[in-house]
Amino acid sequence: MLIPAHAQGARAGERKSITFILGEDEDPAQPMFPVAERYFKEDPLERTDQVVSNLRSLSEVREYLAQHPTSSGLPWGVVNLVAHANENGMLDVDLRPGGPKTTWESVSKSIREGTFKALSDECLDERSELRIQGCSVGKDVPLMKALSVAFGGDDTKRPLVRATPWFTCFQFDPAGRRAVRFLCESWKLLFRPGERPSNSVLATRLHSKYPKADFDLTEALSHPFPMTPEAAFSYESPVRFQWTAVYPGGDVPAVVGAVRTRTWLMSQESFQRRLNALGWGFHQLNWETTPTTYHGPGAEYPALQTIGRGRVIHVLKPIVTPKNTDGPRPELAWEDPRYYVTAR
Repeated sequence: MLIPAHAQGARAGERKSITFILGEDEDPAQPMFPVAERYFKEDPLERTDQVVSNLRSLSEVREYLAQHPTSSGLPWGVVNLVAHANENGMLDVDLRPGGPKTTWESVSKSIREGTFKALSDECLDERSELRIQGCSVGKDVPLMKALSVAFGGDDTKRPLVRATPWFTCFQFDPAGRRAVRFLCESWKLLFRPGERPSNSVLATRLHSKYPKADFDLTEALSHPFPMTPEAAFSYESPVRFQWTAVYPGGDVPAVVGAVRTRTWLMSQESFQRRLNALGWGFHQLNWETTPTTYHGPGAEYPALQTIGRGRVIHVLKPIVTPKNTDGPRPELAWEDPRYYVTAR
């Protein structure tokens, strides 16, 4: 069986725990959030006292925690935040409803402007843990530190933040009876919607991009779940890139049609930086730019919102033994630095 992470640290003892499911599946055939919800309701090690599934922004999480003190009167113990994420510094959840996505830049700006107010020590303190249940957030320590300050304030009693640098999977077991969570190494390719290459072409491209992969990529592409605890498998999902250009003076350019959209986007330096940071190519997504309103602190501004949509194929290999050892399978404890990063 795949061995999930232990619920240790702040979870142990008398403190209450809570999980926030911060998303919805774009493709019902590839469920993640319903599986995660069931996991945190039923798993014998990691189930939490409450699971909240109707919030979609971090500011709403903050308000919920502020307005719902624990029945024990103690600060919260473990607070799970379940969301899609990536290794390039983005938690795919709005910082506030209709606001920017959660990045180090957006969180830091909200802290400076005072628009995301820290919770009291009676709600979250130094024994509280924010556990980011999303892929590869552990590679972005500045974002983790910013989240600690945003929720707990810039003092020694702010909560600990833990996240993994690995890919996080929530899936039902092959029999469909139990929700499981496990960590994986990952290899991925992006392509435009409706233009999925065949498995043989994908395997060739993956071999070219990842020549050190030491397993059969073609075989992995044919399985949507690990057939054995060590077996690689594949997972396909939609990806969404969102970027907004704000025009405080109101002089919004007319961007109509694919050619004009491409020309305008290629002239936007911040757009290019964001896209390059993700390692994505412009040609790998379908693009749409529409007029919108940006809701800033205390004011609204005309803006152009650009959304890019693509598909990504992940080849995943479960982590079941410590690297470079012949020891027993680890239990992937949250305190183990081989699997989780800690920041405050």
